[in-house]
Amino acid sequence: MSEVLYREEVDGADDDGEEDGDVNNNNNNDDDDGKYGGDATSTSPLRLRPGCHFVYGGDMVDRGTGDLRVQRDIMQLKKSFPSRVHLILGNRDINKLRIISETHPANAHKMGPYWVPENTGATSPSQRLQWMLKRTMGCPDTFEFRRFELSKLRNTCLSSVSDDDVWASFHQSLLTDGLHWQLMEKGLLALKFNDILFIHGAVDSESLGYVPPLTSSDGEGREVCLHASDAGKLSEWLDALHAFKQSELSAIDEGRDSDMVWSLEGGYSNPAPGSRLMQYGMGRCPPPERLRTRSVVYNDFLSLGAVRTPCPDLCRGLTQIGIRRLVSGHKPHGDAPLFIRSPETDLIVCTADTSYSANVLCSETGSKIFQDVRQETVKGVLKGDQVSQSQAFQVGANLNCPDLFRGHRCVNEVIFEVNDSGSTTVRTHGVLHSGDRIEASSCKGKGRDWLGRCTKKGWWIKGAMGPDNNRHRTWLLTKSEGFNVWNRFAIEDEVEREL
Repeated sequence: MSEVLYREEVDGADDDGEEDGDVNNNNNNDDDDGKYGGDATSTSPLRLRPGCHFVYGGDMVDRGTGDLRVQRDIMQLKKSFPSRVHLILGNRDINKLRIISETHPANAHKMGPYWVPENTGATSPSQRLQWMLKRTMGCPDTFEFRRFELSKLRNTCLSSVSDDDVWASFHQSLLTDGLHWQLMEKGLLALKFNDILFIHGAVDSESLGYVPPLTSSDGEGREVCLHASDAGKLSEWLDALHAFKQSELSAIDEGRDSDMVWSLEGGYSNPAPGSRLMQYGMGRCPPPERLRTRSVVYNDFLSLGAVRTPCPDLCRGLTQIGIRRLVSGHKPHGDAPLFIRSPETDLIVCTADTSYSANVLCSETGSKIFQDVRQETVKGVLKGDQVSQSQAFQVGANLNCPDLFRGHRCVNEVIFEVNDSGSTTVRTHGVLHSGDRIEASSCKGKGRDWLGRCTKKGWWIKGAMGPDNNRHRTWLLTKSEGFNVWNRFAIEDEVEREL
């Protein structure tokens, strides 16, 4: 059970007196074309417990057959609790802005983007959208997932939802009153809360303090020099990032009928509307330089799947400007959040994407607890977006849920609690895809303070099962390489010998 969110039918104001924002209205929406998700599967709205804040870490779409309903629920929650719900924008959220120009009837026939420079064969917006999602956005099943969701929302058969219906759903969501556009307007590229910095990807020495150019003639952007003697500089950087994002959205909105397509050439200096925001959401700049984008969105703490500890200078710099917790997502890592503790400072990095949880393997060097779980996964790992549409629906047909191939129903919640000294402790709890419950805390004096530590053998500690102060308590340790993540369970005495 979530400690932060719950569902309950309510009227009027919430428990904290915040404006309710007509939460119930969208559940009775007459629009069944996908703009708000219709009312065929309506549920009571999400609510936020008193005194709590909720941060969504980005990439709200492409994760299965519930994109519209997830967006509807989260945006209703944001409307109900505007000051306590915070939305971080991910690369998958940002790249959907390309749909506005690239599926415009005047542009649908044009060549593919600079990283896939081929003839798309598209002659209509829906054909272009199918090609884009499959070949350029890393989500080959999203088009069919949307068709499936629309059929459920309309309570009709799958064959009655046409390709044009699917395109219309994406198109409507990107209108100024559409769900995805609302997400982009309300979302942030980075958020500071107490001593926590939330981003979608990661920060490094190149992206920290960097603000992209505001116009095509602004060159390479600008730097906000962050240092301990001026705490306001961090707020200046975050405000500048938000202003940059808002400016780019305004440009896109004003240029909806433009015949310029950013992705043909890419780059910050591209005159196409919104080019700088779309480039900021990419991993690399276009040829010939192919330099890594100085971005907090498309960045990560993993190198070829292996854990990458932030450099000591970055950790010291962050703590000097008041950041002791760094929270991200973007790159998945097993079926429980990954914590990385800085050896030099009290900085703890948390990356909480578990969308590839079906890839988890069992280490033969660990105990037998996990050995018999998901043997079919051990025999053949499905690599996320590389799974074909036919495979996805074949797997889903057996389970009556066509999006389960992305991972099993693991659920984790990361809780940050502000203590009397003003700093925050980190606590996590949840359920692994095997059904085992896991928990851990960074709070010294309350059980073992092992969260985010790495053993001498290179295993990262994610959490524990069982009560505190039990010498036979079982701990979850993990290693990773590429898409593969190995879980290992060890008793407390064993872990202590390896630290």
